[in-house]
Parts: sequence; structure tokens; C-alpha cells
Amino acid sequence: MSLDPKLVHRASKALLRFIDKNTFKKSKTLLIDDPEQLHLIISTKDVATKERHKPYRIPLRHPMYDENSSVCLIIKSGHEDTVEKIKELGIPQIKEIITAEQLKKNCKTYEARRQLLATYDLFLADDRLLNSLPKLLGSKFFKAKKLPAPVNLLSKNLKTEITRAV
Repeated sequence: MSLDPKLVHRASKALLRFIDKNTFKKSKTLLIDDPEQLHLIISTKDVATKERHKPYRIPLRHPMYDENSSVCLIIKSGHEDTVEKIKELGIPQIKEIITAEQLKKNCKTYEARRQLLATYDLFLADDRLLNSLPKLLGSKFFKAKKLPAPVNLLSKNLKTEITRAV
């Protein structure tokens, strides 16, 4: 979707002129002037029909989780060499690394998923798995807003990728 910057600039200027004009009319009264609030709502014509499970990353100045928080990393099955690489990095927050196959076997029941949800503060997942995880994890993860954050495990600098996600 493309948005014409000149058109947006003209529309916002016209809106501000309208507010100034109405404020001038109100200021002739003897009542105390209250500051005006301006709300701008932008909408699109097309609504996305495909569900998007990969969240947008917003960089924060200070991390939300400290060294005491527990993090669970979910990786693709058959990538045990990645487990060794991550353990060698020595990131203190990662308490457990689970493969997708282990997640299927161990978290079939509702209680097992609730226990997994309560055990960890944050969940990270290989970004190649994100589309299949909502089915594996269930609706409880959506309601608790603890869906796994994506991590690119194929990155050359794996430590910065994981610490940036935490």
C-alpha cells in the first residue's frame, strides 16, 4: 500500500486550520478555554485475510526481562547441533530448550500446556516454526499473551539475536 505524503501533509494542515478556526470562535466567550485534543485515525481499504503469527519487533531501550527471568526456547526438530551452540553461548535466561517434537509429545493435555505456560516468563521460538506453534500451544498462550517471540537461529551472530529478543 502506498500513501502519498503530500496528500497526508495537506490533509493534516487542513485539519489543524479547522481546529484553530473553531478555537478562535470559542475564545470569544468568557469561559475558560480547555486544551483541544486531536485524534488521527488511519485506516486502510483492504483488510488482511491471512493470519499473521509473527509479531512485529519494537526495539526497547531497556530490556523487559533480567537475568533472573526464565526463558524457554523452542527449536525445530532435528537441529540438536543448534542446542549445543546455544548452550556454549552461556545465556543465563535460557533455562530449557525444547524441540517441536518434544512439545507435541509432552504437551498434549491441557494441564501440561498450562504448566508449561506457568513455568516460564518468556518463550522464544525459531522463526521458521511460528506458523505451526499456535496449533501446538493452544489458545491459553494467546489469552496469556505469551506467544513465543521469533528468533532467527540461522543468524551468524546468534548471541546478539537471542539477547535482542529477550
